[in-house]
Amino acid sequence: MATQVPGYSATFPAGEDLSAQQFNPVMLNASGQVITATQGALCVGILQNKPSAAGAAATVMVHGVSKANSGAVIDVSANRVVTAGAGDGVETAASGDFPLGIALATADTTDGSQVTEVLLLPTGTPLP
Repeated sequence: MATQVPGYSATFPAGEDLSAQQFNPVMLNASGQVITATQGALCVGILQNKPSAAGAAATVMVHGVSKANSGAVIDVSANRVVTAGAGDGVETAASGDFPLGIALATADTTDGSQVTEVLLLPTGTPLP
């Protein structure tokens, strides 16, 4: 069972309906609103609640240990994870991706049905 160790969370306005995105990575749009993250993008953190409309309050964990939906098989020995794509959770990082954090648990499903744990350590620097 995935656990959480909240560090720091921030509240942003949602830029869209995010009710199906709880525990998925999110990013900011040009207006500073939280939206579903694209694959490998620079993310602000992992969504903790289920805002159902644009403008609703979106709580995002930006530092700490968060639950995260797995969008791919994650081997904890590979550790660095990124967003897997629009609403698909997290996956192992590849060259050019912006790491979101470090996987603390292995995930063995690819359909987003498994919740894993991620130590959030966004760097703002893409992998070489």
